[in-house]
Amino acid sequence: MNAQQDESALSEPELQYLEAAGLRNAAFRLETMELMNKRAHTVATLALGGGGALCAFAIGKVSSPPGFAALIAAGVWLFLVALFAVVKCLHTSDVRPPATEPVKLMGALREWSTYLEASKLDADVPGADSIRIQNVSSLARLREGQLKVLDKTILQYAEINNASAANLNNAYLLAVATPVIAGLTAWITATLCHCA
Repeated sequence: MNAQQDESALSEPELQYLEAAGLRNAAFRLETMELMNKRAHTVATLALGGGGALCAFAIGKVSSPPGFAALIAAGVWLFLVALFAVVKCLHTSDVRPPATEPVKLMGALREWSTYLEASKLDADVPGADSIRIQNVSSLARLREGQLKVLDKTILQYAEINNASAANLNNAYLLAVATPVIAGLTAWITATLCHCA
């Protein structure tokens, strides 16, 4: 690295590598987010369909209180699973783009170029001595800034994915509990009917 160059400036190959790696990471996180969304839609759809079918089937079991109660309880339970999937997994989040919009980048690039030129000419510009920017291009600085934006985007995607995955796992567990809910309801209803 040139002694005149800012110590924090990255070389062109370093910038290219980091940009490519960051974009691959962001693409992976976004694909994962879409996969979680599809799975949550599937859970919600199956739970709604299953709940509706159980409630419709329960109409034919009105003469059998334990069977009727079990079917209604299981149907309502599945409706609640669907509601959980919709509220916890299918909510719309603010999703960051992987880079700043081009118009904002152009403004930042012009601003940074102006600052670089002024600091080269006038040592009295605030910060000129501390950042030693003689040979650092404004585009390289802007690209480094975009790497920070990309990193924040990746972290946000990861946070959304982790929350969605945890909530999706809970929805799966709730759906698996449906037979337990139906069985307990049938048993309680049969016990109450037998005691009466």
